[in-house]
Amino acid sequence: HISDLIGAYSAYLIDHPEDVNALILYGKLLRRVGKFDEAFNYFLKADKLDPDIAVVKQQIGTYLAEGGKGKAALPFYLRAVDLEPDTAIYHFALGQLLNEYRETYISEDIFTRDALEREMLKAFKKAAALQPDAFELQMRLGEAYYDLSSPDWKSALLHWNELRKTIENDLQAEILDLH
Repeated sequence: HISDLIGAYSAYLIDHPEDVNALILYGKLLRRVGKFDEAFNYFLKADKLDPDIAVVKQQIGTYLAEGGKGKAALPFYLRAVDLEPDTAIYHFALGQLLNEYRETYISEDIFTRDALEREMLKAFKKAAALQPDAFELQMRLGEAYYDLSSPDWKSALLHWNELRKTIENDLQAEILDLH
């Protein structure tokens, strides 16, 4: 079925090369089946047609980050957050990017250590605030306090204790109790 779907998208895009939504969906499908370079090219086409689509910025940034180009990925993640500030996944992805490429950003004077850590925490806090019921986002925020150059154990503990009050799932409760 995947091959048929890929063929159908490919045929459709021959006749409708400027259908931004089709380009985005086809790019996502190609990513899902591991055709990352092809997907990237479709996201670039979509971006050229409409430079104000957050998911396109996020997908381009993800491709660059996964390819070891964290510096190039940063503006795309920042733009995705700017375009859709109420979408948790973009803030979460920005926090992850800042954490993953922290040494690159610091050594290349893109951020000071304090500024990077402040922005990383801000991104994880925003993601958690936008989706307070998303356990994985709450977990990552709590863990982000450990990622600081001087871990903020007090804030982490406060976060875990507040989160623990809302959890009814036994496994999640045990995970929080460990923290």
